[in-house]
Amino acid sequence: IGSTMAEAKPADDVMKAPESKKPLEVNYKPPIWEGAPPSGAKLEILKEGSIIKTILLKDKHHFLFGRQEGTVDVLCEHQSISRMHLILQFKDNGDAYVYDLGSTHGTFINKRAIPSREYVKLNNSDLFKMGESTRLYIYSCEQSEEHEEINEK
Repeated sequence: IGSTMAEAKPADDVMKAPESKKPLEVNYKPPIWEGAPPSGAKLEILKEGSIIKTILLKDKHHFLFGRQEGTVDVLCEHQSISRMHLILQFKDNGDAYVYDLGSTHGTFINKRAIPSREYVKLNNSDLFKMGESTRLYIYSCEQSEEHEEINEK
């Protein structure tokens, strides 16, 4: 099965909800340490052992995941996922963090439940999932080419 590429874009670029539904206001204040994602940051969505989609993470400091069409950056369909479930937040040094927005059915990183409303670091190749959904999100980014200066005296 071939995978598809997509870019996570601001909510205004996500398919709009019907006129009768007003977008929900997001109760989230980004931290003062927020920053841009590192070069090549992406999520691969795994379903039943196959990568079904790749999302490039760029142009924003954080991305909202959930079921609320017209509000979220990454639209999820499973009923156990909250309308506004989690934030994938980037730090000014390029580190990624998952922040569960108080979801009913929780968020899991590498099969472990994470606390609600706390930033939990996401490392390269970590997996996360929301609620009872079987879809896994694999985080990856290019490794930094920066090295400490070596003084050869």
